Amino acid sequence: MFRHGMGDLTLLAYLDMLSSGPSPLISKDGEFEITETGRRVLEHKADAVELNGIDVWYGGVHLTPDNLMRWNAKEQKLES
Repeated sequence: MFRHGMGDLTLLAYLDMLSSGPSPLISKDGEFEITETGRRVLEHKADAVELNGIDVWYGGVHLTPDNLMRWNAKEQKLES
């Protein structure tokens, strides 16, 4: 069975995105490490989009602050 996965270039693009912006979520000083901001985001104490903004394409959808869809876990649905 063939499974689609993440290639090296896709992984590098995600790591670059997470390590950039005003409040990086990871640092890449030699090895990748989570930052304090990254920990706060994982603990749901901070919002990565509010901290760093968003301008990215996912599956043919251009997500920007004006066109942002997010998953509402409590309601189990997408919200814009």
